[in-house]
Amino acid sequence: MRTFMMLLLSLLPLTLMAQINEKAIVLLNVTKISNNPTRPWASGAPADYAGTGFVIEGNKIITNAHNVSSCTYITVTKGGDTKKYEATPVYVSHQADLALLDVKDEAFFSDIEPLTIGKRPKNQEQITVVGYPKGGEELSYTSGIVSRIEVNSYTHSFEYLLTLQVDAALNPGNSGGPAFLEDKVVGIAMMGDPSGDGIGYLIPTDVIQHFLTDIKDGVLNGIPKLG
Repeated sequence: MRTFMMLLLSLLPLTLMAQINEKAIVLLNVTKISNNPTRPWASGAPADYAGTGFVIEGNKIITNAHNVSSCTYITVTKGGDTKKYEATPVYVSHQADLALLDVKDEAFFSDIEPLTIGKRPKNQEQITVVGYPKGGEELSYTSGIVSRIEVNSYTHSFEYLLTLQVDAALNPGNSGGPAFLEDKVVGIAMMGDPSGDGIGYLIPTDVIQHFLTDIKDGVLNGIPKLG
């Protein structure tokens, strides 16, 4: 039985690769200048960071807010391509650790089929996380199961919102990448737990859809608190 399960897990990424347009999953290269809270008048030295995002309906890229926080310049590269396109943040929700980016060059979207956001997965369902973790330049596929669905603290904002805990490997660079159940996005990679073995957290579709619905009127109101 264990051998059969391991074989099934190894086949899942291959099946997924045949179902999605990898060009829709993009590599982010971000230049940031961090602020020093004890010396706010002095800017830090610029530093380069990498992350992941993906194209959704409306020719926009969704990713983590912590990927683009304090950014001065962003470029995105399509899967399987080498050309870099300049991107700019349109909406950033630090609360939900989500951001929406725009690419002015319409040629960027010419051969991309946007990814579809599905429903929240159930406990013990198999998901596959796709992104650009450090250690290589090609897309990485890691599979695991949803082990918990619960409210937890988001590292970026310290807000308590709904999360999906998974045992798929999440490494620096995976942040902002989509998690799939079949060919639908069911979460966005957000953070790992360095103190645990194989513990990662996704932003579930409930939070993602709230963010996308919130900004439809052109204003980001955020998620209310009960007090």
